[in-house]
Amino acid sequence: MEVFSGIVLLLSGIGAGLITGLIGASAATFMAGILVTVLGYGAYLAIGVSLVTDVFASLVSAHLYRKAKNIDIKRAFTIGGFAVIFAFIGSLVARLIPDLALGDGLGIFILVTGISFLGNPTQIKKTKLVAYFENKKIFGSILIGTVLGFFSGVFGAGGGIGILVALVFMLGFPIKKAVGTAILIMAFISLSGGIGHFIGKSFPLAVIAITSIGGIIGAILSSKFVNKISEEKMFKISGVILIIISLVVIFKKFFHLPGILL
Repeated sequence: MEVFSGIVLLLSGIGAGLITGLIGASAATFMAGILVTVLGYGAYLAIGVSLVTDVFASLVSAHLYRKAKNIDIKRAFTIGGFAVIFAFIGSLVARLIPDLALGDGLGIFILVTGISFLGNPTQIKKTKLVAYFENKKIFGSILIGTVLGFFSGVFGAGGGIGILVALVFMLGFPIKKAVGTAILIMAFISLSGGIGHFIGKSFPLAVIAITSIGGIIGAILSSKFVNKISEEKMFKISGVILIIISLVVIFKKFFHLPGILL
């Protein structure tokens, strides 16, 4: 492995871990775009590596949120159980999608996620949707796990932030507990999706070892600094970065470059 590739893998892992720990987003939301754009990975492989990396980053972050009592364990297991099943199904469906189309889909999901960050969904009062699900939390949890688990398995992105937004807008969670719970759920989803991606395929152990170390470092760092950064600032900075990455991934096919888009 080249030194340049190793550095990119480590830094992408750190960035993914930071975003996971700060806002509960899937590592794939950040990392897959980097692997596709800078290292020339196929979208399917980039998503698979990102999902496995996300397992380690999410578990470390979830442990730190649990110590701060910012996780709803019961809700996490309910949503996570259905998410695991449908993330696995989604990862198998992803095999039927052409790599180019998968890459475009990945870019669109990252773009939508970035835009949602700029909108700062933490500022919410009790809406009609929250009121509707107030006495239907089990149904709401199953719905969240099923839909977002499948999308995460197919695209490797959108699951964590989607669950975060759903917990806030549908189930009325406080933002910090929503982040912590979403992170724990993403550990389940990422494990299931990662297994589905690499069944019968070569497992890039060296690559995943480097990105996972980076993911753990990023998760630890974000947990230490999360209380020093306003939630609005976190969302807006992350949103700008994700939008830039999404545009690069979407338009990469128009440039005749093997790995790097200048």
